[in-house]
Amino acid sequence: MRRSKSALSLCCIFLIILLQIPLVDSIDIPEDIRYGPFIDRAVYKVTVGYNQHVLALQSGAVDIGSITYSQLSTLDADPDIDILECPRNGNIGITINCSEYPLNISGFRRAFAFAFNKTKAIDYVYEGHATLHDSVVPSTNRWCAEDFLEYHYYEADIERGNSLLDELGFAFNTTTGFRDAPNGEPFTVRGYYSPSSPAIAGKISQLACEALDSLNVNNDWYDSLDPWPSPQIFNDMVVWDLNFGYNTIVWENLLQFSNYRNDTFSYWIDKYHDGKTYQEVFEASTEIQKNLHYNVPRLVVCQDNYFEAVRNDQFQGYVEDQCRCFSGPWTLRRIHEIDGSYGGLFDIAISGEPDRFNIYTASSSYSHLILENLYSSLYSHDPNMNPIPDLAESMLVETHSNNSLIPDGHMRFTFDILQNATWSDGWMLTADDIAFTFTYQLGSKAYGNPAADSLSDLVSVYAPSTYRVVFEFDSESYWHFNKIAYEYIIPEHTFTEIGYSGWNTWNPVFNPDEPHVTCGAFLLTDFEDGRYYELTTNPRYHWLPPPTLPNLDNTSAASTPVSQNQTLQYAAFIVYSIVIVCAILVLISERKHHE
Repeated sequence: MRRSKSALSLCCIFLIILLQIPLVDSIDIPEDIRYGPFIDRAVYKVTVGYNQHVLALQSGAVDIGSITYSQLSTLDADPDIDILECPRNGNIGITINCSEYPLNISGFRRAFAFAFNKTKAIDYVYEGHATLHDSVVPSTNRWCAEDFLEYHYYEADIERGNSLLDELGFAFNTTTGFRDAPNGEPFTVRGYYSPSSPAIAGKISQLACEALDSLNVNNDWYDSLDPWPSPQIFNDMVVWDLNFGYNTIVWENLLQFSNYRNDTFSYWIDKYHDGKTYQEVFEASTEIQKNLHYNVPRLVVCQDNYFEAVRNDQFQGYVEDQCRCFSGPWTLRRIHEIDGSYGGLFDIAISGEPDRFNIYTASSSYSHLILENLYSSLYSHDPNMNPIPDLAESMLVETHSNNSLIPDGHMRFTFDILQNATWSDGWMLTADDIAFTFTYQLGSKAYGNPAADSLSDLVSVYAPSTYRVVFEFDSESYWHFNKIAYEYIIPEHTFTEIGYSGWNTWNPVFNPDEPHVTCGAFLLTDFEDGRYYELTTNPRYHWLPPPTLPNLDNTSAASTPVSQNQTLQYAAFIVYSIVIVCAILVLISERKHHE
């Protein structure tokens, strides 16, 4: 009987030891930001309107959502919600029609800029949630030349504005109480703003009215966009909001409705597009911004901030992204449970629904928000919008000056790629896929694919080995890297079936019969159109952090990865079972011995 008690004691000791095994292991987050994700799933929930985002956050239906500064006080008192604020990758300003007399006189536009009170705008329009800014390019963009402008329009300088108009011959008419144009005729500045934005665009139009009044310029402002302003039908000014993408600037978009023409501007635009080095492009970009700052086809009001609210009761690790704020792919890559464990479901509120998931035809920003989590490219943009290798392991850039075998004037890029990248259906991702991606774009151009429009200088792309791909252009340009580095890579083995002519009819996700093989951090695993879109961590992702269980079936469809917490629980269950079995055997042995 004594030995039976010993066996029972031994069993209890094993159980005590078992209970001391931690079932939640703390994540050791790698310093390299590319490693992730640490969650199991992310769900984009269509939640239209900022007020609905607030309600969804308060109820816990979503973990992150966009809000406006007017809603800050509503959420400040909630201990489970934090407010994240960062400069918006865009700006709001007043675009001026430079083709209309007398607004085609740059001195008049400059006088208006001096009279406009940007300092007041920050408090009156944005309640302090903005910074003074002049350049048409926001501070979040690497080409922003704000610090290189020779003077600023930050403070209202009404005296200087009036002096400029006096010098240009805008004489004061004592009968009308307003200035006449230099040709002696009276004129009225007509401005527009969207009636859907009275708190921002409406207030900015009031400040514009104050500036013109201080210059004794007759003006009328309309809260109507019916008909919508266009270069043909809007007369003088329009309050216009712009959002930027990554680092390449489409200058024409910045000057929409302005009809701006200037020889110096055109000269530097050509230099910007033709630059061979970063220094050449930066110089051109700076001179373009100086030209626009002086001639004022668009007056930037300020650099406003963007707000997102997040629940703080489950996740941490939000990443500020200069282009996509806090709900971009880097947050999805780095977010993790506050208890330090792997796994979890992260819900994101989006204000609209994706239109399609064909990477060549998707136009909705919400489609692209999801697509960038599904696909990989040679390089990505890091949170500061700098290039960071994704599939690329190394890059060699050569011209005739450093490799005599390259034809004079040509530029060659050689990329060695990662050797652990795998498609979601189990096929290896190789350099052949990368070469095929660009061959497909060029081949489908005959069927209307615009993806090849930027590849006119690409004369060859080939894979000399399994993990090396070579691109060669017949010209030298700083922009060649951008043309190839950030393109989504597609699988050769499925697009051979789709064919060149199917580039725009391919309808993945919405047509389940269409192949949708990807290699990004997540897989699109479920959706209800117009309601939600579920992403699941890709167990084959090439930057997936350790530890993960090995996937022994290299050809089966992707499955949800087993988290470290689950792995420990399985291990604990196995140990527990062994202890119980051993204890039972000892007890049986003791009973037989006693008998």
